[in-house]
Amino acid sequence: MFELLVRLEDVTFPPGINQLEHSLQVATRARAAGAKPDLVLGALMHDVGRLIAPATHGLASAELLAPFVSPETYWVVRVHDEIMMQFVEPTPGLKTTVGKLAGEPWFPLARIFAEHWDRYGFVPDARPLPLEFFRPFVHDFCRR
Repeated sequence: MFELLVRLEDVTFPPGINQLEHSLQVATRARAAGAKPDLVLGALMHDVGRLIAPATHGLASAELLAPFVSPETYWVVRVHDEIMMQFVEPTPGLKTTVGKLAGEPWFPLARIFAEHWDRYGFVPDARPLPLEFFRPFVHDFCRR
């Protein structure tokens, strides 16, 4: 699992932040906010699905994490992109999709994830926790 995270360094989106840096920023924000450890793992790994299924990366990431995280974290990772896209690239029908998600019990947490952590994880020159900080954290979860 850690190796997938490292491979995100090769995936870059505007404003020129690679997906590894973005993931470290999001996980650092989640940890600083006091998120549960498995949600911090979800924040760290939420975009690894881009490596195998870019168009449905939330679902792909959630499926990769499923054996290691709670159903709540699975759901948050699975839907993070639908919520996030309303800020990045609003499209017809997106409000309807997000509106349907709003009835789910984990929607408030998914909204925090997308609006406060993922959305602001593209800061140039940010100083997130380093990759090596998370190595034992990821390995511990994957041994469970």
